[in-house]
Amino acid sequence: MKMLVIGLGNEVGANGYHRYALDRGLADVVATAGPALLERSRVVLGVAIVENQRHEAAALRLVPAADWERVEPELLEQARGLLPRLPLDEIDVLVVDEMGKDISGAGMDPNVTGRSAGWSIARPSPRIGRIVMRSLTEATEGNASGMGLVDCASRRMVEQIDLDATVANALASCAPEDGKVPLCFASDREAVAAALGTLRPYTLDDLRLVHIRNTLALDLIELSPGCVSHLTAPWTVEVGDDTVPLAFDDDGTLQSRLV
Repeated sequence: MKMLVIGLGNEVGANGYHRYALDRGLADVVATAGPALLERSRVVLGVAIVENQRHEAAALRLVPAADWERVEPELLEQARGLLPRLPLDEIDVLVVDEMGKDISGAGMDPNVTGRSAGWSIARPSPRIGRIVMRSLTEATEGNASGMGLVDCASRRMVEQIDLDATVANALASCAPEDGKVPLCFASDREAVAAALGTLRPYTLDDLRLVHIRNTLALDLIELSPGCVSHLTAPWTVEVGDDTVPLAFDDDGTLQSRLV
């Protein structure tokens, strides 16, 4: 339904429906506009793919248009139960290697970060003190929508931004705050240091720092030792025996092992 209302509406339709969502909420707008559009269009069926946490197809349904209202809520409930999540409720610093529209419409999946902007509703968990972003994905082609939720960014990421594409996306979604440029630092090391310097008082034993590749790749993540005692059920997490420091090269670029 959302793809029919927002996706096929292109920029004009997306802007119009997102403006209504500011007043009524996106769920209500999609639930009312979707059926009305179905009556006026020549849509025959929808192909619904539910993915698991490893991006594998967990369910595939061909749904006649007349059955969308009945079937889609069931599929959405199934999909929500398979969403990837971080295994902590509270994180001091989240270091992310990349963000982009190919990762999530919001650049980072709000279900993973707990952060939302505009008309979206913030999730109750996890609660993240600071988010550090290292770069944009190549596939996003400079669209940095969602960067307004980032606290500290490397100069490399900021130099990748296509301002025209980002502004167009932010205006169409009625969320100009999505396009706000975060604090920019010359290197990853400086961005991480700035995030650490604006936290609660902490020790190396209780600091909760998490490093991920992106919000779609959560099979392998790096955790500081202070995270281990806070890992939350029902997640099954295998913790390695080795403790390794975050490694930066001479230019201050983080040498990510999450590839």
